[in-house]
This record gives sequence, C-alpha cells and structure tokens, in this order.
Amino acid sequence: MPYYNKSSYRNSSWQGVQLVEDEVWDSAFRRVTGNLTLLQKMLLRLHANMTVNIQVRGGSMTFGVGCDSRTEADHGLANINCAWPSFLARHLRLAFPGATVELDNRAKRGCDEVCDYPDWISSLAGETKAPDLLILDYTQNGDDSPERLARTSRFLLPNTQILYVWNGFRNKKPRTRSDAGRRSSLHIAAKVLKLYGIPLASFFDAEDAYYDMHGHRYDVLWNETLERHPRWHTHAHIADMIVRLLNLELAKLESCNLEAISSSRESLPKSSLPFVFHPKDMAEYRDPIPAIDRKLTNLAALDVCFVPIAYHNAYAPGNSSPASSIHGAWQLFEDRPKKPGWIAKSTEEWLEFPVSFGKHPKLMISYLRTYDKQLFGTIEVKLGHKVLDRISAVWPEKVSITQQKTYQDKKLDGVKPHESYLLSVRMVQGKKFKLIAVMSC
Repeated sequence: MPYYNKSSYRNSSWQGVQLVEDEVWDSAFRRVTGNLTLLQKMLLRLHANMTVNIQVRGGSMTFGVGCDSRTEADHGLANINCAWPSFLARHLRLAFPGATVELDNRAKRGCDEVCDYPDWISSLAGETKAPDLLILDYTQNGDDSPERLARTSRFLLPNTQILYVWNGFRNKKPRTRSDAGRRSSLHIAAKVLKLYGIPLASFFDAEDAYYDMHGHRYDVLWNETLERHPRWHTHAHIADMIVRLLNLELAKLESCNLEAISSSRESLPKSSLPFVFHPKDMAEYRDPIPAIDRKLTNLAALDVCFVPIAYHNAYAPGNSSPASSIHGAWQLFEDRPKKPGWIAKSTEEWLEFPVSFGKHPKLMISYLRTYDKQLFGTIEVKLGHKVLDRISAVWPEKVSITQQKTYQDKKLDGVKPHESYLLSVRMVQGKKFKLIAVMSC
C-alpha cells in the first residue's frame, strides 16, 4: 500500500510530508500485537474487489479539528477531509482500485470514550451490518481505560477487527522523554488491550522512536505545534502508521495463493460483515476473560441501554423528538459547527421527551459539561409529575465535553416497567443549557 503522496488531500501551497522510516512505525505495534486475523480477512476482500466498511470513532482531533491551517487565524479549521481517517481511506482506494472502501467517520467534537459509549451502543442496535474494521481514537479527550469498549465489542462485534490508536493527551505542553503521566496511562491501556487481544497502534511510541533516531526531536511528527489539534501533516503520519500495519499483514499473506482465494468467492462474504446482536442473551452472557475492572463482569448491569426503547439524539433526532419547546425557549440547533443540541436560552419553558421503559427501567441523559459558569446553568428534570433531579452544566475542569447521567433502580423508584412517561426539562438557573440525548430502556 502507498504512504502519503501528492494524490492525497493537500492545498497547492502546502509543502510535502516527510516520509518516515518503517522502523519508526514498527515501534508503534510492539507493545500489543493483538489478533489480526480479521484484518487479514478484510485485506483479502479488498484484494477480491469487494466492499469493506471502516468505522472510526473518537473525538475532535479524529473529526479533523485544526488539521486545515489555512483558516481560523491559523488555529485550524475542522475539515474531515484532512483528518487521518480520510487519508487512510484514500490510501486503501489507491491500493485496491477495484474494491469499494466505505469510510464512516463518527468522531464527535469534545467527546471521549465515556461520552461516546452510549451513542455507540444505541447506534449498533439499529445497524444491519457490522463494520469490517473499527478504529478507536479517544486519547486527545482523556485517558480512560479501554476495557469497557474492549469487553463490549467482544460481545457485540465478534466478526469486526478492532484497532486502538493511542496518541497521548496533549495540553499545550511539549513532549518530553519522561512524560510519566502519559506513559502510565499508555501502560494501563496496553495491559487491557493485550488481555483482550486488541492490537494497539501507539503513535506515542513512534514519536519516541523518531526522537531517538533523529536528534531528539518531537516537533516533526506532531508538526511543531503545542496544540491538542495538530495540523494535517500529523494526520498524514498517523495514516502512514496504520498503512504500515496493513502492509505488514499483506506481507504475511503474500505466501498464500491470493488469486485462488479471490476466485473462490463463496469463501468470502458478499458484502460487509453481518451484524451480530444478542439482546435476549445479555442477562446470561459472561465473557470467559475475567475483567480487570470487576464492575464490567456483567455487561447487563452496566448503566447503558443496550437495546433502547426510546432514543432522542440531537445528531439524529427521531420522529418523536422535539424540535423546540412551544414558544422557542428550547430549540434544536448547532451552536457550533457539527455540534447540535437542544439548547435553552431562558427559564420560561419546559421541553418534553416521550420515553418508555422495559422490564428493568433505565434512563440516560447526555448534556454538555463545561467550565463556563458565567453562561451555563442548571436544569430541573421531571419524569411524569415527579421531580427526578437537578443537573448543573458547570464543573471545575477546564474542558467542555458531553457527559451522561444514568438513573436506574432506586433512582427510578415508582417508575413502572413497560410503561410510558413524559420526561420534562426546564432551565432554572443560568443563561444557557445544552442537552445532547435522552435514552430509555
């Protein structure tokens, strides 16, 4: 497969990207090689000119924020075309021109693994086919353990190759060879991924290898900026790192008779992988791998709806989702590009969501959490006629992300199974509040 070249996305005024030695990229895979059998099967389908689907989930960097440096006073424009997933898809299409490569970039700005997990689960419930390759890249928004994702994907996506990309959290601080905090987080993630057999592509380790080989420089692969959102050059390098992994697996397949495999099309799926979902088995399902975090032993007990009954998502509102409150105090719109929500700008009105519950009622509310206490405020939440909670959007962390609150068991005392209710929210303090999603099961 090709690495970065002139046919990839770039403006005519931009300079080329320095090609990096394979030895640098090889260091990215040494911590955890994982099981790559499903990746090899995807490459065989590409060789047979078939359709493959690649889904990418992550935060703002994965979405492409800041990669286009021509705009926004050189702080970078969000441009999904220069994000690394787009580079990777173009490389695959160049290498396999007869195949169809579907790229589904579902990264969300300001969203980490904790924020994205409920939406990932709910979106899976409505899918008819699974991705061939799922790439996860959350580390610019936090360093949460990947075990919940790893354990869930084993149950819901047994036929999908998972790849975890680790870049290391950046907060306008330059890389150093010590980086004790980030190395500790990487060590924890690697331990989890190794247990579950999920391959790790550590751009962080590749930077170390480049640092050792090229005069102690960290400012090349992360293109001379201290920003958390690097320029397009870094995105090109991350794509090259993944291309190297694919090339290593292609080399393993070269000893096979690829033409014979391709001609035997009955042995290959006709399209992307079938989706496997076992909602009836969820309560009894136990992963044979003992969980590092004991709270993850029983997936059915997690505070998430694996099979949502009612789901109102600002990114994809349904027919029963409100567009606004009666007089417009709440409205569904994007206050920032590609970041929609139900946004309140006064305390005058209630916004209502119809919700329904199953045998063991659960309710999840997603909202924007921020440090802007001068603007953002608090909402009151009612379920039916009963006040359920008050939720403040403000916290001390200097970051704005989507966060969830889950209600079940005693927190939903009095809620009857298999019944429907109206969930009502009203801002009671502040000038603004932003709801992202409401889910019940």
